[in-house]
Amino acid sequence: MSYFDHTWKELFTHHLPWDDILPLYYPEFPTADGYKNKEEIIASFCDILDATGSWSQDTLAPRAKIIDKVGAGELKDGRTIPSEPLQASYQEATELGILALTAAKEFGGMELPAVVNLFLYTQIHRACIGTGTQISFFTSIADMVERFCPKEVAQRIIPRIIAGELSGSMNLTEPGAGSDVGSLKTSALRQENGTYLLNGAKIFITNGGGGIGFVLARVKGAPEGLKGISLFFIEQFPEGTTAPNYLVTKID
Repeated sequence: MSYFDHTWKELFTHHLPWDDILPLYYPEFPTADGYKNKEEIIASFCDILDATGSWSQDTLAPRAKIIDKVGAGELKDGRTIPSEPLQASYQEATELGILALTAAKEFGGMELPAVVNLFLYTQIHRACIGTGTQISFFTSIADMVERFCPKEVAQRIIPRIIAGELSGSMNLTEPGAGSDVGSLKTSALRQENGTYLLNGAKIFITNGGGGIGFVLARVKGAPEGLKGISLFFIEQFPEGTTAPNYLVTKID
């Protein structure tokens, strides 16, 4: 059985603007991967969604109750340790290639159209919203790193995300700054080596223990309110170091 049933497959195959989408990724035929026409490419996408649809229905949906019972994991020395069933889902997502689907080929990804991911995450969230949210913070953070980080950072970080070693988070909310993001208190002070020292606390951060994150903070001297906010990329344990850049202090 598969969540990618006849109705979903019909929608995916015949009701998307493939003539507009595919040339962005495959400008000519045969493609470098050997596809002779758009029908072969779409069929390959369907094979992927068949597999992920079966995984979502047969494995993730039954596992959802188990994760609800045992929880997402535990804290140890300021980092999160995923629970056994959640870690199993991470491992299976890695083996299925889900974490690589839309990442650029130069970083080890498959560079497929984003719409494949949209259908995929519909399947996963149908099975377990919590698991879908967690896994999406692998692929979405990889996309953020690719778009906004220097190339050398992307070359170092994205392959580790694809391998399931890192995921990440968006660190916006603070104890005194929820919907009013402009009132955040986290500060950023430029160091002599060009990096920034961040000082502050964030709360209710989805997947805050993923190992990397994008953090909203205000550079010393920047204007108050939204216009003075900057976004910083941070690693909890940079390679070659043992001391953490930040601590996770509670799991909700």
